[in-house]
Amino acid sequence: MKRKAQEELEQARHELGRWQKKAAEQQRELKELRAGFRELEELTRAVLVQAALSCGERTENGGAVLTLPRVAVGSLRRYELRTRREQGGYGYVLEVRKREK
Repeated sequence: MKRKAQEELEQARHELGRWQKKAAEQQRELKELRAGFRELEELTRAVLVQAALSCGERTENGGAVLTLPRVAVGSLRRYELRTRREQGGYGYVLEVRKREK
């Protein structure tokens, strides 16, 4: 009986070790995903700031105001976005096209 209990304890420890390893892997993945999300968030913000500064109305404090219509993500899926660098590499060109069916 004692031997069986020891075997079960060893098996439980082994299983616990496997779960701890998996949890550590998931923590690393989560950390990478969070870093990617922050990078995407910063990039999105930078694009919106640049759009407002480039296309918006200038304000007295040196900023800009750009009003965009409400975004309906579902209706925008019928479009595709293509990007490229401007010749000379000083800017970006955004091209929006209707998707071909």
